[in-house]
Amino acid sequence: MKKDLLNITNSYLLLLIFLKLSDKFSSSMPYDFLFNQIIFFIIGLIGLILTLFLIKFNKDNTKIFENKIKWKNIFTVLVFTFSYSIIIQYLTFDNKPKYFFNIQTNISFLILLFSTIILYPIFEEFFFRFLILNYFIKKRKFILGIIANSLMFSLAHFILNKGYFDYIDFIVFSFMGITFSLIKIHYGLLFSIISHSILNIIGVLYNQEIINLYMLDYINNKIYTSILFVVCIIFYIGFLIYSYNYFKRKI
Repeated sequence: MKKDLLNITNSYLLLLIFLKLSDKFSSSMPYDFLFNQIIFFIIGLIGLILTLFLIKFNKDNTKIFENKIKWKNIFTVLVFTFSYSIIIQYLTFDNKPKYFFNIQTNISFLILLFSTIILYPIFEEFFFRFLILNYFIKKRKFILGIIANSLMFSLAHFILNKGYFDYIDFIVFSFMGITFSLIKIHYGLLFSIISHSILNIIGVLYNQEIINLYMLDYINNKIYTSILFVVCIIFYIGFLIYSYNYFKRKI
C-alpha cells in the first residue's frame, strides 16, 4: 500500500514539474497565438505519453473502458455535465469572457479545438481519474479519493494557468474534478472523458463569443435564470446524495 501511494505521489510531483517547466518555456517565448497553440498541443501530447508510461509503470491492470455504453447512462452524464456548466455560468456570469484569445488563423483555432476537446480531456482523465482515483477506489476510499484527486486536478490547472487563475477558479476546477470523478466511478472513464470534452468545448466557444451560453447574455429575466439555476442545483445535489449512499454500500 505504501509503495502504491509513493508511486502515485511521485507521479503527481512529476506531472507538476513537467507543467512548471512547460509554463516556464512557453512564457519565455514571444507571444504568437499559433505558436502558443502548437506548444500547448505538444505539452498535452507529452503529458499523455507520460501518463500512459506511469500507468504501465504502476502496473495498473484495471480495464480502461470497463462499463457498457447505455442510453440511460449517456442521458444522465449529459444532464449532470450541463447542470454543472449552468451552475458555474450562473455563479460567475459577468458578460465578459475571462480568457479571450486573439485568434489569428483557422489553423490555430483548429489546433485549439483539437487540444481542448480531444487531447487534454484524454490526458487529464487518464492521469487524474484512472491513475490517481483508481488507487483510492481499490482501497474503497471513494470520498477521500474524490477530494484528493480533485484538489490535485485544480492545483495542476493553477500551475498551467497561473496568469489567469484565482481562488474562484480553484473552487470551480475542484468541483469540476468532483464532477468528473463521480462520472468515472458510476459510468466509467469513457464518460468522464466525454463530460470533460463537453465542458471544454462550451468554455472555448463561449470565451470566443461564438456562442452565448444558455442565452444568459440575452435574457435579463432573473426569474428564468434563477429557476434554471435552482433546477440544476437540485439535480447536482441529488446526484451527490445518490453517490454518497452508493459509496456507503460499497465500503
